[in-house]
Amino acid sequence: MARIVDIKKFFTDYPVQVDNIESINLEVNDSLSWNNHIWTLSVKDGVVNIEKSDSEIPEVIVDIQTLTKAMFGYQSLTDSFKVGNVLGNTDEIETLDKLFVHEKAQLKDFF
Repeated sequence: MARIVDIKKFFTDYPVQVDNIESINLEVNDSLSWNNHIWTLSVKDGVVNIEKSDSEIPEVIVDIQTLTKAMFGYQSLTDSFKVGNVLGNTDEIETLDKLFVHEKAQLKDFF
């Protein structure tokens, strides 16, 4: 099972699939206090900017495990929304979902 430990670092190093996103307020629920915030996420020319913005109203609400699944290609945010694991504005959920790789991550072992 994978887990995102530092959401800010992970997003800035992630291979985003969209070059530009204006901004999305993303609430991440996590037991790790440094991840458990509302984040404003934007992408300009393929470069991610993500900052804490706890005073903003979240447009997408997700727990860290569901976000991890989406970012590693195991279950899209759109599918997670359909089963109630993601809350928020469907347009913003779809926009955020386009940012992620949709192929399952593979760890190949050659013995």
